Amino acid sequence: MTGEELRARREALGMTKADVARLCGVRWETVRRWEAGQRRVPDVVGRVFGLLEEMEAVRAKYQDLNVINSLIEKAAARRLKQTGA
Repeated sequence: MTGEELRARREALGMTKADVARLCGVRWETVRRWEAGQRRVPDVVGRVFGLLEEMEAVRAKYQDLNVINSLIEKAAARRLKQTGA
């Protein structure tokens, strides 16, 4: 992963350089150097971001399911109210 890719993925997840540093056990200056292309981004950082992105996708899917379930419950409640049950 390049520094530019790291920055894009970090920003897409709403993370700061300090967040990435804490997650990876390095100083934020190291993350800055990775993003600036001054140091190579370790392969493990790319794998960590892959996992974070998968977790975000699962979270989003469940959030969508919660919205759908809420809409179904509201529709069912309206239907019950209309039928007088």
